[in-house]
Amino acid sequence: MIIALAIAGLALVVATLVWFAGDSSGNSDAASADLDARASSRDEGARSTAPNSRHTDAANATHSNSANTAHLALPAQLSTDTSPFGALEGRIVDWGTRVGVAGAELEFISRGVTHSAVTGADGSYRFEAPSEGAWALAIVTAEGYLPYAPELGRGGVVWVSSPYQKLERADLFLFPRVDYAGTVVDTEGRPVADADIELFGADSGELALVGIESSFHSDADGRFVFHAPDFALLEARHPDHPTGRARVDAPAQLSHTLTITMGGVPNPSQAAITGRIIDGAGQPLAGVEVRTMPTRIGGRDPSLARAPTAVSDAEGRFVLAPLDDLTYVVGAQLSARPWVQSGAVKPGDEVELRLEDGLEIAGRLVDQHGDPVVAGSVSLLRVYGPLRRSRVANLSVFDPGGAFSFGGLGPGHYELEAIAQGRARSKPVKVKLPRSGGPVKIVLGTGGSFYGRVVDASTGEPLALAHVSVNGLASGDSVMPSLSSTVTDTEGAFELTGIEAGRISVDVAAFDHDSKILSGIQITAGERHGPVEIALAPVAEGEQPKVELAGIGVAIAPTRDAIYIRDVVEGGGAEEAGIVAGDSIIGVDGVSVVELGFEGSMQNIRGQAGTKVVIELRRKGDAGASPESVIVQRRVISGV
Repeated sequence: MIIALAIAGLALVVATLVWFAGDSSGNSDAASADLDARASSRDEGARSTAPNSRHTDAANATHSNSANTAHLALPAQLSTDTSPFGALEGRIVDWGTRVGVAGAELEFISRGVTHSAVTGADGSYRFEAPSEGAWALAIVTAEGYLPYAPELGRGGVVWVSSPYQKLERADLFLFPRVDYAGTVVDTEGRPVADADIELFGADSGELALVGIESSFHSDADGRFVFHAPDFALLEARHPDHPTGRARVDAPAQLSHTLTITMGGVPNPSQAAITGRIIDGAGQPLAGVEVRTMPTRIGGRDPSLARAPTAVSDAEGRFVLAPLDDLTYVVGAQLSARPWVQSGAVKPGDEVELRLEDGLEIAGRLVDQHGDPVVAGSVSLLRVYGPLRRSRVANLSVFDPGGAFSFGGLGPGHYELEAIAQGRARSKPVKVKLPRSGGPVKIVLGTGGSFYGRVVDASTGEPLALAHVSVNGLASGDSVMPSLSSTVTDTEGAFELTGIEAGRISVDVAAFDHDSKILSGIQITAGERHGPVEIALAPVAEGEQPKVELAGIGVAIAPTRDAIYIRDVVEGGGAEEAGIVAGDSIIGVDGVSVVELGFEGSMQNIRGQAGTKVVIELRRKGDAGASPESVIVQRRVISGV
């Protein structure tokens, strides 16, 4: 099962910070809201060439007799081994059920040569390096699952082998290939038969080397069945109707249904955006990922716009198509370097992007005792002010010393954050470039836990395979395993471990049920919080799943030193208290938002229904006036 609240739709997934998956284009005005509907577009692009040489290793076929038990999020560790160049061991795990995936094939690549491993009955694998060095995870495939197969050189996991050592618990996740029931209708809701439907990006992004079916046809009732990653875009065409589009959004992921209504989409363009990628010396750069990002210039909503990707060729050139008649920004990224982007461009324009060598940040992941954390994901953010951040790059590493590095950076202020399986998220580490001194250290502690039971609100019966995860942790484009996410067992029981100390929110979702975001949960390091019982209401026939949480009813976005209120929810506590769109929050319960940070402020604004929070406001249009304190009651808010 693929759900919306904690999963952004990668075929092989790591749950990273929401900022890991945020806007990497330099736009730091990433909006948030009480009702945190998670949406992101997926990529369309070119297919890479195959590796130079490939070896299937019988020695790496795992024949495990272990029971296929539920996955436990335990920290990765190093131990001695007989392999002269080192070994990597772990499990391939079903994201929906958290049990192992038998017969999955993994391919690792180094210097143009690939070697493979196959999982045993419990999903376990062992990869013995045939030579010392860095091995990138290239492909993971299994029958009945969406493949993980990004463009060569753009995979999210790199393992640095070490002689006579093995890295254990290198666990990875695959998404089940969900059967979605699609329907094409006209503007009156009548079914459209014989429509041609196309899935954009079926052979790009993490499906680049092993694409999935992308063309479908509606039957006499307008119906069709398809598989797709989360937030994928589908387009329906029929000679008697205007073109229609729809995304596999949060409600679709929970209900496994999608309706495409004909009409209401941007006009397609026959022109392409072309260009070239060069280095600091003006020489062409091959193998660079290039992405389009539709903008809101002119007031047109880009949410259903085509957003193709490409990879630069040997001459550094790229072609981005098909496009819509909209304004775009073009961005390029090489490895773990920051995104470089153009100004506003339109179809038919030519773009040249320069990727400079720049400065470097090198560091190490360590635990609270100073010992290396050998597997983790790191996010690099550019700091634009006390509250404004923009993701620059992220990477995932399997390294005996916990080492990582980011290059191609300009002078300025940055922050580093990290996660690792079985450990609490790190605190942000501030870095100013240029800098001197040794590697930056990022500390990941043990954290606390949260446990309880999920039941059906109507019957009181336990809900098995409900997804429970820490709100604010979403998948990025790395492929390391998640930390604060789990599924319930047959009794509806769950326990989240490795949660950082402080105030958190928790997402709970189950198939054919409304989901909830529980707020105001206080976690203490080393302690268990619970038990709690969470009741989810079943979705009524013909209805879409809804998300329920307790908050004051505002949509917010960070500015330099305040949190701007973009919208106020009708009937919420904020509306009753007289808060309006355009006001700015500068404090929550007597603490400034600069001190709390954007995420901390959002968590403190949320809380249990019926409780109150003191909001300190800077009123719209009164920048020079004294701040105003308003007491706001938190209420339950529901939305699709």
